[in-house]
Amino acid sequence: MAKLVRAHVAASIKTEGAFLGTLADGAHITRPDGSADSTAFGCPDDPDACKSPFNLYERATDILGSYKYASVGKPAIYVDDANHVAFFQVAVKLSVDGSPGADVDVTIKGKTTMRLTGMAVDQQGAWKIAAIAYAPSLPDRRLLDEATRPAIRHLAPTTGVAKEVMSWVGHFADHVSPRAIGAAGTGPKELATKPAAIAQLARTWDKLPLDITYLAAVERGNAAFLWGTAARKVGDKAVELVPIILVEKEGASWKWIAISWVPRGMFEASLGR
Repeated sequence: MAKLVRAHVAASIKTEGAFLGTLADGAHITRPDGSADSTAFGCPDDPDACKSPFNLYERATDILGSYKYASVGKPAIYVDDANHVAFFQVAVKLSVDGSPGADVDVTIKGKTTMRLTGMAVDQQGAWKIAAIAYAPSLPDRRLLDEATRPAIRHLAPTTGVAKEVMSWVGHFADHVSPRAIGAAGTGPKELATKPAAIAQLARTWDKLPLDITYLAAVERGNAAFLWGTAARKVGDKAVELVPIILVEKEGASWKWIAISWVPRGMFEASLGR
C-alpha cells in the first residue's frame, strides 16, 4: 500500500498514464480546490495522451508552471482485510514557481503542505485507489480571511452511513475508531497520527461552529469514503469546507478511521497568492 500511495503522489505531477495507472475504475477525486474532478481523461483511449505531461494541481487553478514536491511523509495506513480495502493519509510539501497563464509576465512562488486522504481497493489482485482527496493547508488567520456569506443549503444524505456520520457534528471525539490512522485540520500543524493526538484534535473540532450540510459515500462493504459540504461559521460569515471522512462499521455503528477538511476554493490562497 505504501508503494501505491507514493506512486500516486509522484504521478499527480508526472503523466496522465502514470496517474490513471494508480486509480481503480470510476475513482472519485476531490481536487485541491474542493471540487470533484469530473474532467474526462484521454488516456487510455489515446496512447499519446497517456505519455503527455499531467498536473492535477493545474486542473484546480490558473497558476501554470513548475510544481514540485519538497518532501513526501510516511503514509499512515490501515488495511481492512475483511472488506478488502485500505485507508491511508499522507502529508506532502508542495511548491510552485509559475504564473497565472502563459501570456502573463508575473511570477508566483508559493508552497503549502497537502494532506492526501483516501481509500484503496483490491482490483484483480492489485491495490488501486478508489477515492482520494487533496487538501491544502493554510494558517487559521488566512483561512478566516476567506470567509464569505455563502448560500448554505442542507441536502439529504444519500446513504445510511452518510446520515449517521452527519449526526456526529459536535461529537467527533465520541466516534473515533481504535484503529484510527489520522486527523487533519486546515492548519499546517493540525495533523495527528497518534491515538491521543487524534482524539485531542477531534475534541478541538467539537468546539468549533461546524455544520456538515451534505454527505455522499463511496462504499465497499462495511467501509466507506465520505465527502460533501460543510461550513465553519465566522460571525455572520462562513468558511466553506469539504469534509473527507473514512469510516468502518463496528457492530451496529460506524467509527471513523481518518478525517480531513478541505478548504473549498482556497488552493491558491494556501500557496500564498
